[in-house]
Amino acid sequence: MRGYRKPAKDAMPDGAAPDPAGASAPSQAQTSFGSLLQMGRDALGTLKGMGDQYETDNPLVTVAALEAFVGALKEQDTTINDALTPLRTATRLRYALYEGEEGLKARMTAVKSHVAGAQKKSSPLYKDLVKIKY
Repeated sequence: MRGYRKPAKDAMPDGAAPDPAGASAPSQAQTSFGSLLQMGRDALGTLKGMGDQYETDNPLVTVAALEAFVGALKEQDTTINDALTPLRTATRLRYALYEGEEGLKARMTAVKSHVAGAQKKSSPLYKDLVKIKY
């Protein structure tokens, strides 16, 4: 059989879709931020351990400047987490309105079933309803 190519085998068993990127793992931004914060803490710990042996003319890399920088990073992390909490709550509530037992999908299914039973699937109303993507 020339020209016939076998379809690629699914990577996941039973054709299950792989987990979307970032669905169960922390995002790259959070990972990078955590790494940056830890790097700052590590550098600060090392420099503090050196004591008086570490002296520099660069004001950006003094122990006090690095302490302030790491503190600002931590403060911004707290600010972002405080802002994300209501967003996550609102997103869950919106998802429940769409996917829940009494959500939009369930209601649209009930409406279509009612119209199909009352006016038949050949009716113009039912044909208009099935065109709606939800």
